[in-house]
Amino acid sequence: MEYKDYYKILGVSKTAPTEEIRTAFRKLARKYHPDVNPGNKEAEQKFKEINEAHSVLSDPEKRKKYDELGSNWERVSRDQEYAKQYASQGYYQGGGAQAQSFDFGDMSDFFATFFGGGGLGGDASGFGQNVSFGGRGRRATRGADYEHEMEITLEEAFFGTKRSIRLQAQEICPQCQGNGLIATSSSGRQGRQVINSATPCPNCGGSGSINQIKILDVKIPKGVGNGSKVRLAGQGGPGAGHGTNGDLYLLIKILPHRFFQIEDHNLLCELPVLDYEAALGAQVEMPTLTGKVTLKIPPETQSGNILRLKAQGLPYNGESRHGDLMVKIKIVVPTKISNEEKRLFEELKRIRTNKGSADNPRKNLF
Repeated sequence: MEYKDYYKILGVSKTAPTEEIRTAFRKLARKYHPDVNPGNKEAEQKFKEINEAHSVLSDPEKRKKYDELGSNWERVSRDQEYAKQYASQGYYQGGGAQAQSFDFGDMSDFFATFFGGGGLGGDASGFGQNVSFGGRGRRATRGADYEHEMEITLEEAFFGTKRSIRLQAQEICPQCQGNGLIATSSSGRQGRQVINSATPCPNCGGSGSINQIKILDVKIPKGVGNGSKVRLAGQGGPGAGHGTNGDLYLLIKILPHRFFQIEDHNLLCELPVLDYEAALGAQVEMPTLTGKVTLKIPPETQSGNILRLKAQGLPYNGESRHGDLMVKIKIVVPTKISNEEKRLFEELKRIRTNKGSADNPRKNLF
């Protein structure tokens, strides 16, 4: 089997910490995702490779075995354990270490250990000429958890949304049932079944799992925050030896909005106000995520003042309450003023100057 350099696939060094590996994976996953490259077989293959590399290097135990045994670490590790148990029971049939066949009749203890449960439980007549170990050759272990970044709009975060996502996922191999081995058998002494050989499953290459394109319909609840995670139970990596599947976590990324910014559950925005509106006070219309509202500008409002609109921010996940909308005032000076307007501004200047330095905005700078 071809050696796969998972570190090279993700573009990281062999000493890279887990977080660097995850960051590299997310960057490459976005680049080669099937949704971004529809119909591109090369990108699809690349996406499979980076998923495979990430599933191993992000798991400390798998990474250690990979560093020791290479990309075939699962098969090599399994074969080593298989041979170790097999030899320790003394079941070789006179062929020493080179024997390739063994008799079911004397192996109930071995199968109880290796296959789980109560061994064959009888005359093993259920085994034919092409025997799959049925996934019981491994100790039951839970599958790995996966992360998938999902970008949503601020409106989707506010109201909640439903999405269909297409992703590359690992599934238990249907041919070997997740064990990774296929055994061939024949009848031996006194009608007992004899395993002639156990070889890596040709369908999955001995890994016990295959890559599949999976489409999931997911519900994003209202009030999800930037960087929060939505858990999809059982949609992660396949378990081994009848172990449960891991979970899939959707890592939420809220896209930038043209007007609003997010601060926890509050929304922030900057509202342009005309100079006379700020000086005299006014009622102005402004947008919110639920539609237009009328905002009251108090007289003598200064640029940079913040007005609060209660409960116009993001909802709290699973609750009825909302954050607030914080409106920062930005006073806008008029342009293209007419002669009449210029005359009035000159008059205002004269009046303000006669009042002295009391209203000088720069008096505290010296």
